Amino acid sequence: MINEPKKKRFTRNQARTARRIKQKRNKRYVRGAAVSAISIVAILLIVSLFLPSIQFGSSNNTENSAGLPGTSFPIQGNTHVEIEEAHPPYNTIPPTSGWHYDDQAPWAGTDKPIPNEIQVSNLAKGGVLLQYNCPNGCEDIISDLTVLAGRYPNIIVAPYPTMDSTLALTAWGWIDKFDDYNEERIFEFIEAHINNGPENE
Repeated sequence: MINEPKKKRFTRNQARTARRIKQKRNKRYVRGAAVSAISIVAILLIVSLFLPSIQFGSSNNTENSAGLPGTSFPIQGNTHVEIEEAHPPYNTIPPTSGWHYDDQAPWAGTDKPIPNEIQVSNLAKGGVLLQYNCPNGCEDIISDLTVLAGRYPNIIVAPYPTMDSTLALTAWGWIDKFDDYNEERIFEFIEAHINNGPENE
């Protein structure tokens, strides 16, 4: 018959020490789990705060799930701000919604860039902006845009030197960016989105 090894018995002091070690180990585990959970929640909170403000680049998508021309972006509110008042970044370039001044630009063509906050003011009133970026000049495109814009009351044609495409069409919550002039594409965008701003009169 094989003799089974005897289980080692702890003295009272050894048992007390073992319990103390086990309790410390459990506390460390609970503390570590709590810190990890708090860190995950903090990261998710930060992401949720900044995600709507991420700058988006060029998009060549001309259809969205609603079947309308252009690409829709989340509305960043309709808050009026004072001139030069700081605010979060826009989620598109050029902007399509968000913080804007009370003033608006005249419904016409201009050879000067329009500040973002004024652009959004015009969009909020139901306007559409046709903007171009032509470092080497594009008189034909500007002329064609101006003629097309003359068919509507609430259109602005203006340069936007810092965008990453030749052309950008913007309306409230919508944008379409591309490089080659396409009158049908521009016409469809205007027809679909003009007079759709929250402050449309």
